[in-house]
Amino acid sequence: MSQNKRRDWIYFLVLAVVTILFIVAGVSWTNKGKSGGNTNNPTNSAQNANGDQTNPENPASNTELTTDQQLYAQGIKSLDTKDYSSAIHYFSQAISLNPDNTSYYSLKSEAEILAGKKADAKATLEAGLKVDPGNELLNSKLDVLNKEYLAPANQDNPRQ
Repeated sequence: MSQNKRRDWIYFLVLAVVTILFIVAGVSWTNKGKSGGNTNNPTNSAQNANGDQTNPENPASNTELTTDQQLYAQGIKSLDTKDYSSAIHYFSQAISLNPDNTSYYSLKSEAEILAGKKADAKATLEAGLKVDPGNELLNSKLDVLNKEYLAPANQDNPRQ
């Protein structure tokens, strides 16, 4: 066997061994993440420092979340179940508790659009932009909302 072929085989074997090690480490890390690192508790809940039960799969029940984060989680849950009025309510409460978090404004406007309240969605996005004028997500949502929903229909290409 020539020197180059031997070297290529050694590189290949080293690469194969390293790849296998990464795969094994990744599977091990993934399995550890699924069990929450707590193999003694089959319900996948844990106790925080106060001894309260928390469930990492249900962020709204996690006592380590702030109240605005819990309301935000409830709003997301309401969006998932297509209960837009509840979602708007939860996001509004989260905004009142933490008006600096622009994610709250973004999802509240999303719920308002889905509920057919496009003017309210525009007002929500504008309020969020007062907090963070350079926020690209809020700006792009407002641009789309202004162009697609609130602009008068073009007579050459009427909306259906």
